[in-house]
Amino acid sequence: MRSAFKQIRIFLYGRRGQSGAVLAEFAVAAPILAMLLVGVAGLSSYLIEVEKLNSAVEAGVLHVTRNGWDWANVNNATNVIAAVNAAGDTAVNSASAACFYGCPTTAGVVATGTTCNYSNQAPNPPATCSATGSANAPGLYVTITASAPFTNPVAAGMAGLFGVTLPSSITLSATTRAK
Repeated sequence: MRSAFKQIRIFLYGRRGQSGAVLAEFAVAAPILAMLLVGVAGLSSYLIEVEKLNSAVEAGVLHVTRNGWDWANVNNATNVIAAVNAAGDTAVNSASAACFYGCPTTAGVVATGTTCNYSNQAPNPPATCSATGSANAPGLYVTITASAPFTNPVAAGMAGLFGVTLPSSITLSATTRAK
């Protein structure tokens, strides 16, 4: 028990001849450590919100993958957006679903310029993807985009000290091939 008090006394007052140097060092280091802690907490909350929104967009992709995209159904986009809104743990500001014909390449999907319209028949897709430099067959793709607000008052206050602006919303999108 006596040694614990001795350790506290050494921490507060230092060893003989140091006269409070430990306390002064702690006073300098504590604010820096506190700012680092707040920064890590702010980044963590941002990454959590990104993951929640990613789950919502993924739900839209799964909806398209399972149910396909029917050209005659005007409610396709509405159904996908409903799946996005129902799946996420985060409040989705806006969500959209847009379809297009595209050609898969190593860098991603290149749109061929033919977009969806809700007529009774699908537009004629291009016969080949040779114009885009792809040897693959063209396919129908759907891009799902969602955005959600992001607010973290503690991190925003800290960011103001350093002139850093945090995003006020998060936007994610994913493209999938429809049936």
